[in-house]
Amino acid sequence: MKSDISLQILQQAVASGNHSAFESLYALYRTEFIRFGCNKTGCSTEECADAFQEAIVALYENIREKRLLELHSSIKTYIFTIGKFKLLNLIKKKSLHSNFCSHELINGNTIDFNSMEKKSETDQLIYRAAEILKDLSSDERNLLQRFYIEDQSLKTIADELGISEGAVRKRKFDVLKKLSKKISGGFLSFTGTL
Repeated sequence: MKSDISLQILQQAVASGNHSAFESLYALYRTEFIRFGCNKTGCSTEECADAFQEAIVALYENIREKRLLELHSSIKTYIFTIGKFKLLNLIKKKSLHSNFCSHELINGNTIDFNSMEKKSETDQLIYRAAEILKDLSSDERNLLQRFYIEDQSLKTIADELGISEGAVRKRKFDVLKKLSKKISGGFLSFTGTL
């Protein structure tokens, strides 16, 4: 099935508030993108479906905000490219999240520095940073993980905690200030370069 939907048609649809053209694009390419995403990235069907939906939303928002005035590829290529980058970012986040969560300190364990073989100054710096992190409460570590690793917005975190976005912003600020004091207080010092 071939799409007769052009950028101009999509621009008119956005201007008029008619979403049927986007619904048609969604129906036309969804299954093909999911197959493409699963085969190329190894992501799950659900992750690929989410990435495709985010790509359609990004297309809509780019047209609405007039960031997409002309297109040098097909609509399909544009959508698939956005979706592919969404999946690659997801893979990157999952990798960071996995590394972050698997670290002994994040799981609340302590580190025995005497049993570790310190191979380089960089390793020492990482171990010292981990020692600072262990002084954080699980709520503080969770806040940093959700914001920096899982890339959740302050609003999302606030909604889930049932507090204001300003309160979450203040908590994050306080945690970073606490970390900064420990770092500047000489606890996290090193002689080499990273």
